[in-house]
Amino acid sequence: MIDVDVKIKDEILETALPLISLNGWKREIMWRAADQLGYAREAVKEAFPAGIWDLLRHFSDWTDRQMLDNLPKKPEDGSRVRDRIKTAVMVRFNILSPYKGAVQKSRIFWMASLRSVDSSKALWRTADKIWLWAGDTSQDYNRYTKRALLSVVIAATMPAWFHDQTEDLSFTRACLDKRIESLFRKVRHVMFYKKRSA
Repeated sequence: MIDVDVKIKDEILETALPLISLNGWKREIMWRAADQLGYAREAVKEAFPAGIWDLLRHFSDWTDRQMLDNLPKKPEDGSRVRDRIKTAVMVRFNILSPYKGAVQKSRIFWMASLRSVDSSKALWRTADKIWLWAGDTSQDYNRYTKRALLSVVIAATMPAWFHDQTEDLSFTRACLDKRIESLFRKVRHVMFYKKRSA
């Protein structure tokens, strides 16, 4: 069950997203969404104490939860891990498709040097959720290598997604396929040399 605090955050975010897509991540849009929903300013300040930064962080968390809610509880038996990874990433892109403008503007916001660390952390958390859903339970160096590499894959596929005009995101999928294959080659390469040096 979703708690009340998260429910408030979700409602404000979902109401604000169409405006954000047009106008960017601005505090006044967050207030406008809250006013539209009838939330008092104090409640909004409690939900997002860091203002627009917290709203952006919540956008990442909201997207991750939407992604997991739209995936089966367990991956299909017999499916390859790389195919599970592709499925999860594509589900995430599909969820974000109505909000491309908001995603583009969030990238501009996070490009500032003081904010880039938060962006990297959010992407790593997304990669972690995807690997866990796909069945990865590694706790050694492989865990961090896999998450770091998938973070790079997602970030590198985003330009293709931004420019994708196909209804089924086939252009994005084709780009993702190539990058996922490259990711698994790198994972095997790292594991091979780690074993040799052990």
